[in-house]
Amino acid sequence: MEYWSNVFLSNTPVLLHSSTPIFSKTLAMSLPKTRRWLLFGTTGLIGLILLLLIIVSFFRIPINLESQKGLIESIAANAIERPVSIDGKIQVTTSLWPVFIIEDVHIKNPENFADGDFAWLQSARIEVGLIRLLLGKIRIKDFDVNGLKLSLRVDEKGAVNWVFNDADEEPAEPEEESEEKPERKPGELTSDAVIVDRLLLSNISVSYFRPGMEKANEFTIDKCTGSALQGEAFQITLEGTTLEEPYEVSIRAASLEELLEENKSWVDIEAEIAKAHLKFSGNIDLAEINRSLKLTLEIKGDGLDNFNRLLSLDLPPIPTYGLNASFSAMKGLIELSDIKLYVSESELIGSMKVDDTGPTPEAIIILHSPLVQINDFVFDDWSPFQEVEETAEAVKDTAVSEVEKKGARAEKVLELLSPESLKKLNANITISADKVLSGEDQLGRGKLSAGLKDGRISLDPFNLEIPGGSLSMSMSVKPGRESAEASLQVAVKNFDFGILARRADPKTNMGGVINIAVDLTASANDFTELLAHGNGYFDFSAKPENLQAGIMDLWAVNVISAIVSQTVKGKSHIEYLVGRWSMEDGYLEADVFVIDTTRMRICGKGEVDFNSRKLKLEVAPAPKKPEFFSLATPVNVQGDFSDFGLGIAPGGLVGTGIKFVISPIQVTLQTMFDKPIPADGSDLWDIELGPENRKIKSPVGCSGW
Repeated sequence: MEYWSNVFLSNTPVLLHSSTPIFSKTLAMSLPKTRRWLLFGTTGLIGLILLLLIIVSFFRIPINLESQKGLIESIAANAIERPVSIDGKIQVTTSLWPVFIIEDVHIKNPENFADGDFAWLQSARIEVGLIRLLLGKIRIKDFDVNGLKLSLRVDEKGAVNWVFNDADEEPAEPEEESEEKPERKPGELTSDAVIVDRLLLSNISVSYFRPGMEKANEFTIDKCTGSALQGEAFQITLEGTTLEEPYEVSIRAASLEELLEENKSWVDIEAEIAKAHLKFSGNIDLAEINRSLKLTLEIKGDGLDNFNRLLSLDLPPIPTYGLNASFSAMKGLIELSDIKLYVSESELIGSMKVDDTGPTPEAIIILHSPLVQINDFVFDDWSPFQEVEETAEAVKDTAVSEVEKKGARAEKVLELLSPESLKKLNANITISADKVLSGEDQLGRGKLSAGLKDGRISLDPFNLEIPGGSLSMSMSVKPGRESAEASLQVAVKNFDFGILARRADPKTNMGGVINIAVDLTASANDFTELLAHGNGYFDFSAKPENLQAGIMDLWAVNVISAIVSQTVKGKSHIEYLVGRWSMEDGYLEADVFVIDTTRMRICGKGEVDFNSRKLKLEVAPAPKKPEFFSLATPVNVQGDFSDFGLGIAPGGLVGTGIKFVISPIQVTLQTMFDKPIPADGSDLWDIELGPENRKIKSPVGCSGW
């Protein structure tokens, strides 16, 4: 030190030019040899380090780390607390942004799960910021994965294999909290402990299995992109195709650090599939997501039948639909509250609960509507059994592959109605409406209660309060492999018949009121044969207006209007009609069948056979006022339901001829002794419908019929 002090004190002018070569040379020469070599060595080492840093910073030199596999596997296993094996190469490149390349990585299932992989990684390329890593933070510039398989599993106790760093055992019963913790809301995220600039995953397959499932559910993801930037939510977008239906799912969550360390986050999920938009939002706990979950749902779409290919079903072509609700799920219980469901103009609010804690799952649905438009739920070109009916025709005209697809979908529809499927669930649904519309027609208030219990489908009841009348219907059906059972009760009072007519033809002027009383029971070997084995009665009465043939695709209306047009010549309209029919083992026979027109009363008898789908009726017109030389001839109606014909009844011409000849005598006697037929048919109004007095005296003008 004394030497250096003398140098600096005695050579001050030289210090002013200390950067010159002369000074460096003089200084170096003035040092002892040992110290001179030490100075040169230190300077060279620093220069070499600087050179290496420059090379490392600007040139990426690959370094093989396969010799360190054991150490890397041990570090990874300790970090995630489950076995990790690396069967492929491990490589890192030099740089301030080193690139790690790793292949064929297996992450095993945790203890208490079956042997096998939780995840298998084909290859990954990760670019990491070295300086931030030295500061204890992670900055991933690029995370690129090609080939990833995930096997999500739930064990018998409800534990899951997708949660890491969760070594603490869960209590048998959840502890009650004194205060409910406030839910975390999406907001600005400031944590920069873990940042991912770019995330790209491709060729991903995921399977899910829990006890009770026959096989695991599997689906693939073509591509997954995302990022986790400072001050922004962790977000990923999934794109793929499932069952030939493309989909896109976007997920936003809290910071990646929060997800990795706490397994908890708020989350927003949006999906686009089958022309429908689905949105889920709420707070999730990955460790508890299999046991408890609360989310808000928002679903809206155009064309419900766009899900046909995805679900292999034939859904109704509802044009627009939507659902908003609060969703909660815990072990064995799923609830939807604050439901707002809309189908076109109709809107429903209420709740739904599915309880799986008992021996048979039970669903309870309660809905109320300020407005129900019947047109929103009626589709002329669709029926739930359409696929079943078309499959046989497809065999004749379609390629085998298409027939197989139709057959598979038809079988799926029938399987849903099989006794075994129906016994797997009990359900009860109640729907009430303040206002029910059929197009422009106001039907009034309505309430529907339907249920499914022990394999029996019931409608008990469906009530509709209409202006001046009412409609009530109860139904019960229990399909069976060997025998199906069914019952039907209908009570209709003063229902506006024009509503049904206007559904078929909005321009029609048909109207009037109709009354119906039906009580039928049946037991058959097949669901479609129930009417062929029906027992009970089918009664109706009506006061129609402008009843026309062909206005509706109901053979009964066509039969009645055809009878009137055949037997009544000239201008005349129906005043009233009544029919009381008893059914025994699918054979429907008329107790009373009368059609009262302006000028004539038409009395009928006959039967309808639902076994052979044929009808045979014989009707005879009688003038309301005795007429001389009347040519009223009995008419015979017979044939198949879809193709019937009208003709002269056997012996009708002979009888008409005799009556024509003796009409002067007959008219005189009728005028003196017979009770006249009321012009307005009012005597028929007193005939009551229902089970009482099935065999009543023939109405006026129908003696012998």
